[in-house]
Amino acid sequence: MKKFLKALAVLAAVAALGFGFASCSDDDDGGSGPSALAAFTSTVRGGTETIYFYENNTWECYENTMGHIDKDYSGTYAITSGDFTNGTLDFTVVEHNGEELGWKTASLEIKDSVFYLKIYDSSDGVEVNNSILDKYVKQ
Repeated sequence: MKKFLKALAVLAAVAALGFGFASCSDDDDGGSGPSALAAFTSTVRGGTETIYFYENNTWECYENTMGHIDKDYSGTYAITSGDFTNGTLDFTVVEHNGEELGWKTASLEIKDSVFYLKIYDSSDGVEVNNSILDKYVKQ
């Protein structure tokens, strides 16, 4: 009986140690960042762009070209009606590649989990709601 209890105690210690290692990760940020409420992806210019909308009313756009991911644009938003499936939000571009911008707010319409958007690098311009623009689809 003593051997059985000893073996059971050793097995429990090994299992606890294994769970401890499995629960830790080098890429865990501890939950300190904002949570994404929605993400939309567009296939553009030989790669993809993904826009994340966060619970703190900010958004970020990441460009993925051949596996290389860069933060491209960021800004703020406010939902004025509906939600991220069918709704309207005021959408402001604040930053491009780490450089602060002074662009105005555009009213972005989301219909059936899709919106159309184009942000111009060479001018203070944002176009929205036109099907000839880049199409972003909710993930």
